[in-house]
Amino acid sequence: MVPTINVNDGIVIKRYDDDKYNVGDIVSYVTEDSRIKGSVVTHRIVNKQTLNDKTSLYTTKGDNNKSEDSSLVSFGDIYGKVLFKVPSVGFLYNFITNPFGFTISIIIPIIVILVINIVKVKQLVDEERKGYV
Repeated sequence: MVPTINVNDGIVIKRYDDDKYNVGDIVSYVTEDSRIKGSVVTHRIVNKQTLNDKTSLYTTKGDNNKSEDSSLVSFGDIYGKVLFKVPSVGFLYNFITNPFGFTISIIIPIIVILVINIVKVKQLVDEERKGYV
């Protein structure tokens, strides 16, 4: 979906209980494409077909792709419509989910809390000493 949604951007989606997805909407869905079956894909709806039983099938395409996706998307496969993106939030996610990043994200706050409390205790001790002089 580059350039609309970049790698490492987070997205916020909204699920609709009825068929409110239209051409031009960006949706996240589970793909039936045999090459990546079961993966979650976020692409733009480029065509909507309403069948006789009032269900819809969607043709999707990534903004940076030259051709439409090979498999149609049914309403039931759609997780939701993209409301907005959060730029670069994936970098933070990737950092926190690796062992080094997770350790750092735990250790640094603990050190900061300890230093703040040590400074407070030192100030209290100094105030107590001044009171006895």
